[in-house]
Amino acid sequence: MQDFQRIRSYAKAQIIDNGVLIDVTPVAKEVGFRYPVVITRNLWECYIEPSPQLTYENTSSRLRDTLTNLAATIESTKNPGDCLWFTVSFEMCFDGKRSTELIKLKSIIKPGYNSTKVITVMLPDEG
Repeated sequence: MQDFQRIRSYAKAQIIDNGVLIDVTPVAKEVGFRYPVVITRNLWECYIEPSPQLTYENTSSRLRDTLTNLAATIESTKNPGDCLWFTVSFEMCFDGKRSTELIKLKSIIKPGYNSTKVITVMLPDEG
């Protein structure tokens, strides 16, 4: 069992090193999370990083909004369990047209580094 835990921790660290997951724990701690938090690269590129046309938007604010919405959902859910769905409103720009989209996201909490719980935030079709 010890070898399995070591392999799983190594695999998670390798995934972060490879850029598939992005460690956002420092910002998550500022928002109030007690566990490490990672976000999938797909979520990051599709929604956290704003379109260049949205000059008034920035990555930091969008990340904080996402984590704040997740924290509020966790707090308001009686027994959140290991998988939790939540929504975030993102300003988007496609073909020069701006719109606000309500995006459904998923968070999963599982043992990760040294058996410490890790929260992974992702798009609905991931994980």
